[in-house]
Amino acid sequence: MPGKIKEGILNGMYKFKASDKKNEKMKAQLFGSGAIMNEVLKAAAILEEDYKVASDVWSVTSYKELRKNALEVERWNLLNPNGKQKISYIHKC
Repeated sequence: MPGKIKEGILNGMYKFKASDKKNEKMKAQLFGSGAIMNEVLKAAAILEEDYKVASDVWSVTSYKELRKNALEVERWNLLNPNGKQKISYIHKC
């Protein structure tokens, strides 16, 4: 398991499959977890093959953790307007 995947699992999501296509104009970000992941992969394949839309697939391990981090960052940024603004994990991804 690559190091970035472990970090992603702990933070709530990681890139499961990057798109092979390099379409800068149209790119979809697809999220899935658990049993629905097979359907997300099929959707990515359909988008790329039939519609020429590049699609990255993300595995979400914890929507709760992503939300918690986003709220913490938002609170920090509101309470520290003159300090360096933080960026949430999902925004970084």
